[in-house]
Amino acid sequence: MAFVPSKKKKPVTVYLIGDSTVADYTGNYDEKDYMTTRYPIAGWGQVFQPFMRPDSLNKLRHLIKADSVIVADKARGGRSTRTFFEEGRWAEVYRRYRKTTWC
Repeated sequence: MAFVPSKKKKPVTVYLIGDSTVADYTGNYDEKDYMTTRYPIAGWGQVFQPFMRPDSLNKLRHLIKADSVIVADKARGGRSTRTFFEEGRWAEVYRRYRKTTWC
């Protein structure tokens, strides 16, 4: 049997920005340990990555033309549109977005 190697597409990054309802409190959120200082606080962005599985992406192929997705949750609790601009958070996402190609 001969196999033709599939051409894997580069992963697409999905940026999440918002307030506490979107934030991922795990990892290095404000340099605090999640399990000792934040648990059970969670935003929906914290559980968004598992929804970007291949079977889900197949249903979204008209929007996302990639084999995989990386979710970059940039949301922070207590933020507004104004503070996202003032703190440079929107500029960071914009700079990274401009370096990549659209789906």
